[in-house]
Amino acid sequence: MSREIREDIAFVLHRHAWKESSFILRILTRSHGRISVIARGMRGSKTQSPLMPGQPCQLQWKPGRDLGTLVSLSLLPPQRNAPLGDNWWASQYLTEMVLHATHEAVPVPALFDQYLSCLDQLRDRDVDAAGVLRVFELELLRELGLGFDPARDCMQSELDPEARYRLVPEEGLRHDPLAGIAAADWLALARGQPDPAAARRLRQPLQQQLALLVDFSKLRSREQWRAAQVLRKEHEQDASRDQ
Repeated sequence: MSREIREDIAFVLHRHAWKESSFILRILTRSHGRISVIARGMRGSKTQSPLMPGQPCQLQWKPGRDLGTLVSLSLLPPQRNAPLGDNWWASQYLTEMVLHATHEAVPVPALFDQYLSCLDQLRDRDVDAAGVLRVFELELLRELGLGFDPARDCMQSELDPEARYRLVPEEGLRHDPLAGIAAADWLALARGQPDPAAARRLRQPLQQQLALLVDFSKLRSREQWRAAQVLRKEHEQDASRDQ
């Protein structure tokens, strides 16, 4: 393997401490896929913002047999604020999905672009996170080889707008008037514009398909979000009683 310095647009997905002053970083690059590098001497540094997940960076590194070596990492302009509220939890879910679903050194440029687009959408407080997540999950299914066309059934016929369809793992959409979801919801997903209600109805079938290849038990963000929801509800109830 060439040890020449490589450069790419990237996202830091995860970091953990290594030795006394360094990190091991799991990074998604646009042209080289997911890589792992050692960031020497960066623990305790006052300029760690590029190491935070969700910030697009310009990355330089030297490849290695198991781990590469970070040469430089700088934030790409313009400066981006972190998503807020539930949208922040949604961004953590996206990052964990990318981390656990991608493979080392396998380029996924379409997924990289979708990840960047979704994170930018989630920075808008008025954007409903559910629709953003469903569009991302559809792209992730395509990258994992389990993709399907939400505008066509498993026989590649156009959906009947008045019918209902069930997503069958590794097969696609099958007409099911009892257990299916309305064609309008699937067609909205095909356009990349599911409304909040449709996005919530589509969550279970999409995630059941993803669960064939992604271990959802490893995703901490979902459990942490649920715990945060419980705490928020308890706080609101306490505040209501105090009035």
